[in-house]
Amino acid sequence: MIRRLRTAQRRRREQGSGGFTLLEVVIALGVLAFGLLGVAAMQLYSLRQGQVGKHTTQASILAQDQVENLMRSSFAAILPTAGWQTVTTVTNSIVTNSGTREEVVFTVDQRISNVTVGFTKTVDVRVTWADADDPNRALVISTLRYDY
Repeated sequence: MIRRLRTAQRRRREQGSGGFTLLEVVIALGVLAFGLLGVAAMQLYSLRQGQVGKHTTQASILAQDQVENLMRSSFAAILPTAGWQTVTTVTNSIVTNSGTREEVVFTVDQRISNVTVGFTKTVDVRVTWADADDPNRALVISTLRYDY
């Protein structure tokens, strides 16, 4: 009988050592929660940077369009400016179920100056806008225009 009792006690000890303690479970859940918070933070950051990239692409398109307009004009029609001159303002709006809201406003400026009078002019086009993280964003495209 004593042998049976000792055998039963040994079996219980062997079976009981195979599970997890409450402390181990709490630590594992804490590590999991910390990892999931990191993933959520990275997701928010990537969404924000996607928005910044979208605005930079739109600004690049606006600047390139203005440069192409100036390059299509005759050389005599491109008059030098005294500093930056605002050409246009473009508002990017989003249409939602609750109505239209303004997302970002782009301001397109140009600066034209003579390098060699009658032969060469510099053309600078600057697009400025405000993002949530950086209110002073700007993109500048510069080129030379020759009278050929």
